[in-house]
Amino acid sequence: FLAGLEEAGPRGLAVDAFAAGLQHTAAAAASRHAGVAQALAAARAQARPGDRILGFGSFHTAAAALQELQAQARARG
Repeated sequence: FLAGLEEAGPRGLAVDAFAAGLQHTAAAAASRHAGVAQALAAARAQARPGDRILGFGSFHTAAAALQELQAQARARG
């Protein structure tokens, strides 16, 4: 699951630019998502009970993932 991170300013990339750098790797077949929240949602939708989802990237990526997880936890109450 590839995610764009344009909101990170000059350190971020649109998902298509990110994917272009990976075109000759095994990650070339990964699904593309506009942002971290969308990629996380797609990963969670495909995960089975007991699976773990590992997100990696910059601190901006980690912050976006944590914000999304916290928002989901608040929504559940």
